[in-house]
Amino acid sequence: MSASVILATSCQQAEDARPATDSQKIDSGAARSAIAAAESAATVLDEWNKAEVVKRLSEAGLVVSARGEEIRQPFLSVPGELLDVSESQLQLFIYPSTAAREADSRKLDPASASPPNMAVSWLQPPHLIVSGKLLAIHLTHNEHLAERVADVLTARHSGVSP
Repeated sequence: MSASVILATSCQQAEDARPATDSQKIDSGAARSAIAAAESAATVLDEWNKAEVVKRLSEAGLVVSARGEEIRQPFLSVPGELLDVSESQLQLFIYPSTAAREADSRKLDPASASPPNMAVSWLQPPHLIVSGKLLAIHLTHNEHLAERVADVLTARHSGVSP
């Protein structure tokens, strides 16, 4: 009787050491599908956050660092955060809803990234970027860099990969 217990235990240990079966592989495929679905839902729900912005800009080959500084613009209703992006400054504002962002961005002149009746002395030329709940003011003399940053941050809503 003890020999049959040892044999059964040995067989169980041998089964545990076997490579994953097809059903186990399907489970890992299901996990990948669940992750992809969650990422897709985040895109549909327009869940912008600083980490997502940093990730997307970095994946596009840009050098990004968060300063950890809050910034406020008198013509915007939410505080923002400063990011350094390849030797330029990006002022990042994330709104609670697209409607809230639209209410603020509607008041801005796209060429000056400020209200038409307000003179703002930007350190470098401003480039206004809006995408869902995100509003960013990118300060740079480098037009090519400004275009790259805008493409990365707006591609999410056009269905195009950066």
